[in-house]
Amino acid sequence: MKIDVLRARVRRNKLEKLAGESYRDEKSQLIKSLHNEDKKALLGIQKGDGIYTVLGEECVYYSSNSGIERKISYGRFTEILRSNALKTGKTTEFEFLNITEQDCIWILNTRTMNAIWNTVLLLQKWKE
Repeated sequence: MKIDVLRARVRRNKLEKLAGESYRDEKSQLIKSLHNEDKKALLGIQKGDGIYTVLGEECVYYSSNSGIERKISYGRFTEILRSNALKTGKTTEFEFLNITEQDCIWILNTRTMNAIWNTVLLLQKWKE
């Protein structure tokens, strides 16, 4: 993986700065734990209560409010992001993206969502 290019994209998008203490990279316990589960996790965000959204080499790994851990393809994730942005606008503040009525992905806030989205677009391009 072109990890240096990914780090540059994260810096350019200000994901680490926007996420602050919630930002997780390959040095964090969360990413190491996901690697131990044979998940190809790269970076992401995590709340103090353990809820996380992590970008992987091929998909997004997340845990929901109900404590269930799942993954979602980049294609589906970008569809959901686009749908939410069209419905509510990129300036509306929200903390979660609804996947289904019972399931949601934590994005922290709109600015962090945009930084994650831009990073996903790069990862999605690499996957193709």
